[in-house]
Amino acid sequence: MAFLIVMVIRVTNTKFYLVEKDYYPQALKYQDKIDKKHNARALGQEVQVSMAKGEVVLTFQDELNTAAISGNVWVYRPSQGGHDLHVDIATDSNRQMIINTAELLKGRYILKIDYSHNDVFYYEEQTVLVE
Repeated sequence: MAFLIVMVIRVTNTKFYLVEKDYYPQALKYQDKIDKKHNARALGQEVQVSMAKGEVVLTFQDELNTAAISGNVWVYRPSQGGHDLHVDIATDSNRQMIINTAELLKGRYILKIDYSHNDVFYYEEQTVLVE
């Protein structure tokens, strides 16, 4: 009986986080995301992601003009809500973007890269481990 009481208390005190709070509107827009993913695959290579000391470096594809790249990157932490980061894309002359990881907790993140180039829209997801 004590075991059941302990389990009931534990279950009622456990916090459950939804993966995304606005999951229903996201589901309605999913076809747009599919089209963007298809466009990204058509480029032939994905955005290159590398880790450097205290930063994530994104290198966009060679065929994209630096000045015409726009969009945003959502640094998404699936295991813990409220520790995400939203960054507007700003590339240098080498088509690179640097995201500082000083504000992020250590752990696994998903980079949700939503970008456009000359009115063509792209979307990619890549996983990174912040240490």
